[in-house]
Order: sequence, then structure tokens, then C-alpha cells
Amino acid sequence: MGYSYSAKAAMGLWAVVLVVLLAFATWIAQRAFCVPHSGERADAIVVPSGPPREVARALHCAAELYEQGMAPKVVVFAPLQAAEAVGIPTSSAVSVVASHPGGTYGEARTIERVFRNQGWQKAIVVTYPMHLLRTAATFSSKGLAAQQASWQLAPELGFGKSAENPFKLAWQLAYETAALIYYIGVGYIDLR
Repeated sequence: MGYSYSAKAAMGLWAVVLVVLLAFATWIAQRAFCVPHSGERADAIVVPSGPPREVARALHCAAELYEQGMAPKVVVFAPLQAAEAVGIPTSSAVSVVASHPGGTYGEARTIERVFRNQGWQKAIVVTYPMHLLRTAATFSSKGLAAQQASWQLAPELGFGKSAENPFKLAWQLAYETAALIYYIGVGYIDLR
């Protein structure tokens, strides 16, 4: 006895889904280990919210970009004291404490309003490398010219060789891949 036609079709569909997921995961992972920044100036540097450790690292990266003169303002989804603690003057920081709805899409909508009110168009988005692609694509879909910047993940993964836990990285890669596909599917990211 062999497989029925529907079982073969289901297995074929799962194979296609797996290939698509692996392609997205490879794309995200490659970008996480090779974080581009064009070096172009922008109207503001944006640090989205997230886990405290990643936000702290993003704030340090944003402070370096600010000191290099990449943008005159830094927009943070954190209290101004967090920006001031890493050397960003409070006069150059804009704090956005909450967005509605929450999450990456809600923050993109909030940033769109902030940029529109200020007459800004270009942003440098600084966030965790695995999250960078989805965040920049979501911001770009809201009409912002979003450049990407982040710290680079350690190229060598393994126990004791990197500050990054390989299991955490695998989980984040799977999560960001699924979230990217979801954002494309529901229209949060416009691929046109």
C-alpha cells in the first residue's frame, strides 16, 4: 500500500513551506552576522523598545552614531535618562514611552507620526541584529527611509566562545522568521 494522493500533496506542501522558512531564516541570519550601515546621515536615530539588554546595547550603538554626526536627534522608546546614561544629551533625545498598538508595528506607526510632526524623513534604526530586518522593513513600509545599524553578532557560535547563547539565537532566528512572514502576510510590510 502506498501513500494516497492527498498525503503526497500534504508532504509536498510541507516541503515547500520548510524550504521557504529556511530561505527566510538564512536571509535573516546572514544579515544578523553582517550588519550593514550605509554611513549616510539621517534626520534621527531610532532605538525601538525590547528586552533591557538589547535596548542597552542599541543605545550604546546609537550614541556612537550620534557622536559620529550621523543624525542630530535620537528617538528612544525609553526614558530620557537611559539615553543620557550613554552620552546622548537630553536636548538631542526624544523619548517615546509607549506606542499603541505595542510591538514593532505599533512603534513604526508612532515613529511615522513623530517624523511627520517634525518634518523628518530619514531614520537610522538601531536594534538587535536578528530583529533589524523586520524593524527596518516595517518602518520603510510606513514611508520612512530606514537605514539599518546594529552591533555584529559574534561569528563563532558555541558554548563559552560567544556572549550570545546559541539556543537563544536559534529561537530568535525562528521567531523573527515567523514574524517576518506574518508581517508580510498581514500587510504590515509592503514588498512593492
